[in-house]
Amino acid sequence: MQTYGETIKDQTIVEKVLRSLTPKFDHVVVAIEESKNLSTFTFIELMGSLEAHESRINRSMERNEEKAFQFGVQSSNNANIQCYHCKKFGHGKADCWSKNQRANFAAENEASENNGKGENKHFMTNIPSNQKTAEVWFIDSDCSNHMTGLKPVFKEFNEGEKLKVELENGKELQVEGKGTVGIETHHGNRILTNVQYVPDIGYNLLSVGQLMESGYSILFDDGACLIKNKQTERVLVKVKMTQSKMFPLEVLNVENFALTATATNTTKNNSKLWYLRYGHLNIKGLSLLNQRDMVIGLSKITAINICEGCVYGKQTRKSFPIGKAWRASKCLELIHADL
Repeated sequence: MQTYGETIKDQTIVEKVLRSLTPKFDHVVVAIEESKNLSTFTFIELMGSLEAHESRINRSMERNEEKAFQFGVQSSNNANIQCYHCKKFGHGKADCWSKNQRANFAAENEASENNGKGENKHFMTNIPSNQKTAEVWFIDSDCSNHMTGLKPVFKEFNEGEKLKVELENGKELQVEGKGTVGIETHHGNRILTNVQYVPDIGYNLLSVGQLMESGYSILFDDGACLIKNKQTERVLVKVKMTQSKMFPLEVLNVENFALTATATNTTKNNSKLWYLRYGHLNIKGLSLLNQRDMVIGLSKITAINICEGCVYGKQTRKSFPIGKAWRASKCLELIHADL
């Protein structure tokens, strides 16, 4: 403001400084506003008052620390201590809950930085393993990706991705690839995409985060896990909590289902057939079903020849003309008569 030639009064500066002070100076601000005339109170006087108050606080803190050292106890007067991490009063940086909470995710951030080294780490809960089975998938909120140790369940598989997953106890397991798995439940058939193949894992895991990214809504309530369609709010799967506080989703023979889905995909890869199955659904609608993996075995939709039935069925009668083709311009040029 001074650069543009405007003169700033001391009163304006004093008022602005008083408004911007931290809460520990609140009683000083109140005292100055009540006892001083701000129109005559200069900026130099204000700075002197604030410096005197701050030195008084520092002397008080030094005395408390000396007493604590003499008696071998920790000072309990933390009201004036400001944390250098979250900038709040009442605790120090070492006791900052925000700093300690973020420290829990330090390992995950370090894993994301290792992408350039050809190694990536994902975290998952250490669930006790009894025997590999494809009929049980555990819903896990601590798991980064869907995982399984059974390679035959994949209906599509890609060995290009080589990662590592880290267990809760620090043990690392190798990821040998990822792919698509089709599962059949009591509530219908579902497709799981980007499922990681971990040969040494003894159980199947469904990642809550990955389910949410796929368009599902997850609700844990009243001893059960509900998986809903995010758009329609319809419950797709309900998994009850066991006595060990886990949520196992039981599926119906995932291996046979995966093989059936693969056979369907190879033998019935016919866009015209899917067009007829869905009652002459348009190409845009079929492509949307394919993109969202909403139909088991539906491959990429290609161009379909013009359907003669749809052409005739969707035709409409030509509308009547809005006006007459011509109008009479002379007498007796147009005559209406009853025969």
